[in-house]
Amino acid sequence: LTNAGDVIFTKNPSKRKPQTRVKAVCFNTDKTDDNYIDMKSFEGSLFEVFEDVYNFIFRNLPLEQKFSDKSSKRKEFYPYPIKAIREGLVNAFVHRDYSSFSGSLSVSIYPERLEIWNYGEFPEGVTTDNISEGTITVLRNPDIAHVAYLMEQMEKLGRGCLLIQKACDEYGLPKPEWKSEKNKGVTLTFFKSPIKNQSTPQVNFSDTPQ
Repeated sequence: LTNAGDVIFTKNPSKRKPQTRVKAVCFNTDKTDDNYIDMKSFEGSLFEVFEDVYNFIFRNLPLEQKFSDKSSKRKEFYPYPIKAIREGLVNAFVHRDYSSFSGSLSVSIYPERLEIWNYGEFPEGVTTDNISEGTITVLRNPDIAHVAYLMEQMEKLGRGCLLIQKACDEYGLPKPEWKSEKNKGVTLTFFKSPIKNQSTPQVNFSDTPQ
């Protein structure tokens, strides 16, 4: 059994690789605040944990609403594009550095931004400048990436960052940011629109993405 096979297919790889655990937190204000809305730690096979974290994100995002001049019905939508969040999350799971026991992956939801952090640095040749240009196919974990491709979770065409930026642009959001720090990890940050929309405190879970 390879390390990739252990991470992807076994019931609980965290017994052997604690770095496969993922933490997700929804903060009331910021990290310095002792109060948070929701916090979970997930463990299990890679794609099982991926779906759990994905559902955690959209469970903790408020549905915003607005009215159109062309319709009397209100339109409800999440503050971030679903496909951009999913692509960013897939990238974090597939490209993170699994080699260190102290490594991890986390998601942090704040009132005005959402951060996806994974342990490891950009692969050699990848920078904060050229990552936004797309077409980068450097794979840190080629076996994991290939299984994700077979499961139709990713394309392996190096277009992920372009798709994320395009989705945010079409949504009217600021450009997302990637940050890589040595021995600290890679962070992808999504920002809310500077124009605040009226929010509803009630979330229709039937609209939650599957």
